[in-house]
Amino acid sequence: MQETHSKAVQRFGSLDVYAIRRRAHRTQEQFADAFGIPANTVRSWEQRRKRPSGAARTLLRLIEQKPELLEALQTAAT
Repeated sequence: MQETHSKAVQRFGSLDVYAIRRRAHRTQEQFADAFGIPANTVRSWEQRRKRPSGAARTLLRLIEQKPELLEALQTAAT
């Protein structure tokens, strides 16, 4: 049981929201708009004060692999 928890922490630790956002060439505000969340939430993720939800982590991992998906997210959020 302990091992599963450490793997979850390790997976989040490897998620670099700042790097993902920068690679997508978006400001914090633009990135937040695409997700339909406040820019303060993105700041908190980047500073590791808050952890993205499971759904947000999944989207972040997809955007990490294919930054162009952010355009589709932005369109869907508006």
